[in-house]
Amino acid sequence: MGKDNRVGVNLYQAATTNYPLTFKTASPIKEDLLLKGDQEKYYLLKKFDGKENELASSIEAEEYLQNKGFKWITPTVPMKDGRKGLEYEGQNYYLQGWQPELEIPLRWQWQLGSQLLARVHLLGENFQPQIIEGWGWPDWIQLFEMARDTASELHTIMVNEKKGRLIRDFDRTVGNAIKSTEEAIEHLTKVGYFEQRAEAMQQGYISLSQIPGAGPGLKYDLVGYITPDIPACGLGAFLGQNLDWSSDLVINDVVDLITMYNKIRLLSGDEIAIIKGFLKFPWNFWWTTEEIFVKNKVKEKDKSYADKLKAVITSMDDKIRIALQEL
Repeated sequence: MGKDNRVGVNLYQAATTNYPLTFKTASPIKEDLLLKGDQEKYYLLKKFDGKENELASSIEAEEYLQNKGFKWITPTVPMKDGRKGLEYEGQNYYLQGWQPELEIPLRWQWQLGSQLLARVHLLGENFQPQIIEGWGWPDWIQLFEMARDTASELHTIMVNEKKGRLIRDFDRTVGNAIKSTEEAIEHLTKVGYFEQRAEAMQQGYISLSQIPGAGPGLKYDLVGYITPDIPACGLGAFLGQNLDWSSDLVINDVVDLITMYNKIRLLSGDEIAIIKGFLKFPWNFWWTTEEIFVKNKVKEKDKSYADKLKAVITSMDDKIRIALQEL
């Protein structure tokens, strides 16, 4: 029996022992376990990428949203002892009713994601978890500084490994990324990011690190994505990470998604200023670096990487500048 099969069998036994449900069959799906219960009902035992206290805080936040009237959650199933997190061999899991992910056009996904964030931010206001240790607030300026330093290291590697014209392409591309990152850090500092972060931490907010796929009835598994954050930072990261900055329609997308958000939770001027800082960050640089340079670091692909990265950064700079003027 292979390792994955053994893990699946042992997880199945752990689920059968700990949950007040009858499971007839079990099928591994990547790192999760699909369980078939009575009356043809299916459940998914999901791996949680984090510590036990982080899972507990996420589930506590999920329950807070439900109690506030949030209707778009796939609830987590409690175990026999009432706890909702299952620990198995040092790994944490949680159980939810399984649902197939809906096939939704990309633009609709973005619009739904913007509205989902607005609802989470609106109803998650004033949340303070009982388990503080698992509720770590992200510091975006620190993350951007780390990205800047990583870009500098990447630049050094490129200069050491390349010669001639290719060095100049890499040099300019990484230089643009570092400059954009510095502009984002400077902007966020000027518009009071640290002050807004301190105030938000005192007040309490629930946000999402990413937007999960929607199931039937637009139900979402939020547990693996719940995080504390300033609402403007959550929306800013969503826009930066998801929009196609090489598209001529990106400006319309930015305005459209902020408009969708505002229909549910109106952004203040201070929050718009924070979002502008996030849109200065060179998100496309990091996607392209990871996809083409890091994952496929072979010499025959280096030239195409340089050309594509240069084109992306050049077009992104102009479009972000125009998008900022539209906000």
